[in-house]
Amino acid sequence: MPFQGTTYTYLWWEDVGFANYYLVLYEGYPDGTLKRFPPSGYYGPYPAPGPNRMLISGFYGDVAGKHMLYFQVYTKWGDLICTSNTITINVVKVKKPSSITVSVSPASVERGGSVSVTGSISPGVSARVILKIVSPDGSTTVVEVDATSTGSFSYVFSPNKVGKWSVQASWAGNEDYVGATSDWASFNVESKKYSVSVSTIPGGLPVVVDGVEYRGSMVFRWDEESYHTLFVPKALPAGENSRYIFKRWSDGDTSNSKTIVVTGSTNYQAVFELEHMVSVQTDYGDVTGVGWYSEGTQARVALKATIIQLDENTRVVFAGWTGDVKSTDSEVWVKVDKPYSLKAQWTKQYKVGVTSEYGTAIIEGGEWQNEGATASLRIDPTRTGFLVEQVFSGVKALSGKCTVQSVDQAAGRATFTVEGPCTLKTEWTTDYTKLIIATAAIAGLAFFLAFTMRKRKPPLPTHFTSSTESPS
Repeated sequence: MPFQGTTYTYLWWEDVGFANYYLVLYEGYPDGTLKRFPPSGYYGPYPAPGPNRMLISGFYGDVAGKHMLYFQVYTKWGDLICTSNTITINVVKVKKPSSITVSVSPASVERGGSVSVTGSISPGVSARVILKIVSPDGSTTVVEVDATSTGSFSYVFSPNKVGKWSVQASWAGNEDYVGATSDWASFNVESKKYSVSVSTIPGGLPVVVDGVEYRGSMVFRWDEESYHTLFVPKALPAGENSRYIFKRWSDGDTSNSKTIVVTGSTNYQAVFELEHMVSVQTDYGDVTGVGWYSEGTQARVALKATIIQLDENTRVVFAGWTGDVKSTDSEVWVKVDKPYSLKAQWTKQYKVGVTSEYGTAIIEGGEWQNEGATASLRIDPTRTGFLVEQVFSGVKALSGKCTVQSVDQAAGRATFTVEGPCTLKTEWTTDYTKLIIATAAIAGLAFFLAFTMRKRKPPLPTHFTSSTESPS
């Protein structure tokens, strides 16, 4: 029967011979309470009902639910005659319809961002609301929230999966209103994006990001947990004889190619060093210190040998450096602030020998003379001997490639041009002047002495006869 409605119950019992009967009615309420009607005493007296007559009792459904009814018949002395059967009357309260709505904001959010779920029950009542939240993979989360007295409710959470999410709200109703379920509200969760910058030190060098070459400083907005590739060449030209060499990434990785996973905003810098070439040209010998140097470092360039023997009579001698460095030292230090090119200059020398029958012949500067040079020869002494003298008269090339240029006999000097190894020989002439003078002097002296002796000798007596014969 409907809540707060009225119905009737019909009471009948068997007549057992009493003139009057007295009744007590009992009502069991849905909550288990048992009430007695009347609270004390009895209804009656009632005559015994006939076959076609029974008592009628009214019932008012004041409480929704199942009500259990029965009665008992008593004598006027209060003796229980019988207890009736029990009937059940279901009092149904007719509930009014209700509705519930739900919405989400924003309609799109990055993973880890906040989503607000709001809604209301109409008419407004305080109630427990069930939120059913379905993630992109189909898993369902049930959340209970309380609606205010106006029926409004809200819930904030942070979705952690990328994709489409759905939310539905429901309430079970109450004594006055039937429960309701909302339509589905949906929102989209996008991958969280981070700013990732990629650049080079120094700036402006190429970086290949996900297969595309960029120059300068680039800032990318990438999804969280996305994969990306970074690549830089190991070496880049920086002009003639200069280059950039990759050293490392700003995170310490020394591989020029790397794969990154985006976990937050960050910066990747490819660090390069500028290098310059120190080059050396030389026709002879071995050089150390040639190669690439980081800008600002010191390079030591040195020859392993400064004299190279080509054969027994020919050699080359280091003369100095030309090019970007001017020096006569075989070892030089260079601060590498640009490309350096050096050339070793060599002077070819030939062995020159000299022979002399007299005196001492000396080649000024030693026996090794530069190719094409004009060398000097000195003779000391230039005259030798007593009465018969040997006098220096000249120089000639005995063998090889030397050309005599000049001879100063008096000074005992000669010059010659060196075109190759050679042997020189001094020339001498015999001077009899002193011998002749001495001979003449001796002859004169002898004549003088003879003349003087003759003049001083006394005359012989006339009676003396000179004889050369030996005495017998």
